[in-house]
Amino acid sequence: MHPTAIIATVAAGSVMTEGATANAWLQRSCHTSLRREKRRYYDNCLYFFCLILLSGCYQLESWA
Repeated sequence: MHPTAIIATVAAGSVMTEGATANAWLQRSCHTSLRREKRRYYDNCLYFFCLILLSGCYQLESWA
């Protein structure tokens, strides 16, 4: 139902592993296009959050 979101989430999780499977998911995520159909909001938001995470720009700031 949400293929773009699943691909992006698995790619973000695969950063914690090594090997050909992790690289394959990262490549697949990079070549996945944004959705334009009915369920695009959830998929595209999760895709962008994972893209920010994978780029290293998504950081938590300390509250103290």
